[in-house]
Amino acid sequence: MLSWRSGIFVAGFSLTLLACSSGGSATGSEGGGSSGGGGSTDSTAPTVGTNISFSGTTDTSVSVSWGAATDSVTAQNQLQYRLLRSTTNNLTSVANAEANGTEVLAYTANQLSQTASGLSASTPYYFAVIVKDAAGNKALYTQQTVTTQAMGSVSAPTFNPVAGTYTSSQNVTISTSTGGATICYRTDGTDPTAPTAGTCGGGSTTYSGAVSIASTATLKALATKSGSTNSGVTSGLYTIDVAPVAGTAISFSAVDTTS
Repeated sequence: MLSWRSGIFVAGFSLTLLACSSGGSATGSEGGGSSGGGGSTDSTAPTVGTNISFSGTTDTSVSVSWGAATDSVTAQNQLQYRLLRSTTNNLTSVANAEANGTEVLAYTANQLSQTASGLSASTPYYFAVIVKDAAGNKALYTQQTVTTQAMGSVSAPTFNPVAGTYTSSQNVTISTSTGGATICYRTDGTDPTAPTAGTCGGGSTTYSGAVSIASTATLKALATKSGSTNSGVTSGLYTIDVAPVAGTAISFSAVDTTS
């Protein structure tokens, strides 16, 4: 049975007509994500770069770096990276990393390093990076492990001027070489305390400026920082030996020596 449709005889066949551009190439696309190159779907994950490495490890942080990935479709500077960490060896696949990892860096294009902070001392951490292309394909950098350093001690405070005997009141500055540390002090001869690392307690005063010592006193101070061991106590006796104020001059009256 023959039928006539748009000038074409059809005899049991299904024909598909393609619209042609002026250059003669067929246009159209298949379902799914398009790579932008001829309409084909991009289903290939990126190729990971140089594996994860670590530097600047402390008791609470570590710097994590990795090499740039490549992709057959997405430009290298458009690939996005996500950094995850765990205290367990469970970041062995993209699915495992997404399910078990704690995010350190959300997906960010062309970022190849990130500092992980807020870590615990003397603890092994596992890190993995997921790279994602524009079509959503993902690949995993092999997880690597690093152990944070043991908890460090904060450097003890120093006084300026140093303890000693002075003939006038002194404004004493207190400092520590440990960045981010809090200084706790007392002037009554009692040891300052910081029951919670980073916070003064037990009647101690948190240092915020030079301490004025107008009379003889024993200044004691310690330095404290969250995640570290408190410093030892620095102690100094400041003797203020002020010269007495001149009183009324001694006067004499006439003395009778004839009797």
